[in-house]
Amino acid sequence: MNVINKTLSQMEIFLDLSSSEIEDIEKLGKVKKFARGETIFSQGQEAKSAYVVIEGRVKVYKIGADGRTTILHIFGPKDMFGEAVMFSGKSYPAFAQALEDSEIFSMPKSDFLTLVEAKPKVAIKMLGAQAMMLRRFAAKIEDLSLRAVSARLAGYFLEQIDIAGQPSEEGYVLKLSMNKSLLAAYLGTISETLSRTFHDFKEKGIIKEEKHGLIVTDLLQLQKLAQS
Repeated sequence: MNVINKTLSQMEIFLDLSSSEIEDIEKLGKVKKFARGETIFSQGQEAKSAYVVIEGRVKVYKIGADGRTTILHIFGPKDMFGEAVMFSGKSYPAFAQALEDSEIFSMPKSDFLTLVEAKPKVAIKMLGAQAMMLRRFAAKIEDLSLRAVSARLAGYFLEQIDIAGQPSEEGYVLKLSMNKSLLAAYLGTISETLSRTFHDFKEKGIIKEEKHGLIVTDLLQLQKLAQS
């Protein structure tokens, strides 16, 4: 089993398919390597394919009228992106860019739609995945419009604790998956504001930055900030 086949077979939407069906899906598409910073598709570009991350990470983002970048989501291995527009539009509504050297599987629109029509279970699971993504986007819009940067950053740290936080004597050790410039865009702010918020968290004893990562030293205070 090659890495493409293995990735597809482990995706939630394809779990009910047989190995031969997975092989058929693999034959529908192709894999392309993208260098870090390379654009996969642009906002307004004709939507011709749906994509799956095989290796690496991809950011999907929009650029506002003021030139500020807002990251909508970051996709990693086994994540599909660009599929929603296959059903509902003619062009991509945002930009997609490789955050690091990545391998991306792409499936032409016509083959993708044929697959969905032929596999009702895949279609149902895809609808579920889309509903979850819509909830995430709704929560993100609420964060950007109603919550302070400190609350957004606290919420992000709590998410990271749930995903990969390592308990230690001092609290929880986190290895941030993005640099502060990228994190600022993800949280809908600017680097200077984020740096001030980091400094404020350190002054209050909520976090401590070390060479090997970041330590959340006051979980209770972090939770209170996230709810503010």
